[in-house]
Amino acid sequence: MTPQIEIVDLSPEGFVAARREIAEVYRRAFAEEHYPHPDREVVRFRNGLSRHAERSGFRCKVARGAQGVSGVAYGYTGSGGQWWHDVVAAALSSAEAEQWLGDCFELVELHLMPEAHGRGVGGRLHDELLHGLPHSTAALSTLDAETRALHLYQKRGWVPLLTNFAFPGGAKPFLIMGLDLSTRTPAI
Repeated sequence: MTPQIEIVDLSPEGFVAARREIAEVYRRAFAEEHYPHPDREVVRFRNGLSRHAERSGFRCKVARGAQGVSGVAYGYTGSGGQWWHDVVAAALSSAEAEQWLGDCFELVELHLMPEAHGRGVGGRLHDELLHGLPHSTAALSTLDAETRALHLYQKRGWVPLLTNFAFPGGAKPFLIMGLDLSTRTPAI
């Protein structure tokens, strides 16, 4: 029998209070495989969570079971003056930047513990995070490689906006993706 996983909201305060658990999900899901110094990367990630929780439109969902947090998805309203938004907007044409980033929810992170893969948890986190958003679009960045994350996003209608994208100081290429929320029929 598969253990029960519940998807729950975290307030900004609850998100900050759970930052160690959230950072552990990030470590196991992403940092250990993709960074040469995962401990430093996890500290950098954990230290940025409080700042993200203060952003306009912040929303977070976590997957919780008997063993604790097994997944996290969060984001906020993207706007000028935010690093990711400004770097991506500069790489798009002005018309594309307005279309995709003008009224955008930025899906910042979606990570699962390895043992949660293949159980529909990532899809549930994704769908519940985006359900009922007042934005017209959503945008995200993911590794520009065949990954479970990329397949999840493609299956849910995300389209590539930029391929082989290099963030300043980054070593791996990313794919910037967009989702038109105004025509999306959520799977909830």
